[in-house]
Formats: sequence, structure tokens, C-alpha cells
Amino acid sequence: VRWHIGAYDSCISPGCDFYITSLGCKCGNGKAATGGSCTKNGAEICKSCNTGFHKSGNSCKANTCKCSNGKAAQGGSCKNNGAETCENGGCNSGFSRKTAGSGDTATATCEKSYSQHTNISVVSVFAVLTWPWLAASCVMHH
Repeated sequence: VRWHIGAYDSCISPGCDFYITSLGCKCGNGKAATGGSCTKNGAEICKSCNTGFHKSGNSCKANTCKCSNGKAAQGGSCKNNGAETCENGGCNSGFSRKTAGSGDTATATCEKSYSQHTNISVVSVFAVLTWPWLAASCVMHH
């Protein structure tokens, strides 16, 4: 006769008729607790979580990233829950993806893109403000 009464695999009687067996926990999206950390057989008790997930109580929940000016990374691309991490190719029009850091601390944001035309416009405004006679002559010749 074998009995399930505890948290360890061992034979506690001569001839091994009486066992204390390990409890079996489960964990979706991570590694299940074992030994004394698994307090109830069949329970969802996670020891650690896979990339893209974080511990929430005893379970592993999907990370949720945010992204100003674009689409937030999801799943394994969102390494840190709550981080500013934009999906590759997910920036809004007029914005481009900029990365910083590496590994689990990497971030990816969508920042305003400036075209060459925009830079020329800024230079033109500077020229008009600095040399008003140039603006007057340009207007007269048009």
C-alpha cells in the first residue's frame, strides 16, 4: 500500500510500503513550484515565468507594454511588464522606432521623424528673420 501524504519522495517504512510522494503543481507560461513550495496537489503555483510573462500571485500573466505614438509590443517582445516598448514596424506615421539598452532592459520607443524638408523650412525661417531684405527680394521676384 502506498500513501500520498506529503511533499517529498521517500520510503519511510521497511520494504517501502509507505511513501510520501511529491505534490504536483502546474504552471501555464512558466515553471511549476516543486517540493515544499507546491502546497496543494494540482494547484497553479508558478516558481518562475517564461519571457513575456510576469508573476501575479501564483500564476504567470502576459506582460503588457505601452507605446506612445505607435503599437505596443506583445508576448515575448514585451520583456518587462509596463515598459515603454513599441512593436517593430508599429510606429505611427511621422514617427520612427528608436531602441536603447540591450537584453531584458532594452526599450523601443516611437520618436518624431524629421525629414530633410522640415530642416530646410527651419533654415528658411531663420534666414528670413535674420535677413529680412532677402525675404522682400524673394517676394518681389515671384
